[in-house]
Amino acid sequence: MAEARLEATKKFLNESYPGQFSIRTEVALGEDLSRRSDAEKRRVDILFSASNTTKSSSGKRKSFELGVPIQLEIQFIYGTDEVIKSSYLDIQFLMETLRADPSLHVTLAGHVCCGTDSQNLSGKRAERIKQILVMEGNISGSRITAIGFGNRKPLFVEDSEAHKQANRRVEATFYKK
Repeated sequence: MAEARLEATKKFLNESYPGQFSIRTEVALGEDLSRRSDAEKRRVDILFSASNTTKSSSGKRKSFELGVPIQLEIQFIYGTDEVIKSSYLDIQFLMETLRADPSLHVTLAGHVCCGTDSQNLSGKRAERIKQILVMEGNISGSRITAIGFGNRKPLFVEDSEAHKQANRRVEATFYKK
């Protein structure tokens, strides 16, 4: 059922807005046994990029200044800290940057939208990126700090889905000790 809802939504979007965007990420989850409402269980979330692609998704190298947070294009499966594979461009950027300069350190700040972060999802997501950098990138964990801010530092008032999406993010700040 989830796959059919996803395919129907993609078909509608592609027919209604031909050539105006490309779907970046798609995930169809199977049966949901949680206590969420039926409407919440049957929703379709699609992350897409407009034709004007951003630097990292176009393959161009991101730049940074020491002490200035940069927003990473890292997406997670809804309600989890599981990274969606298309997010690895920015994770690769983090690995390459840290490998190129062993004196660099990074703080990863996780943010969520809406309600409370009682399960510390923002911190778990930042910590997951740290784990990937350590395990797959062979970066020393002592060079990486992971912090969860919950919904305490929104970029926008959450008056639309686009603003909520923008508030769900991971930021990286590079520094030297």
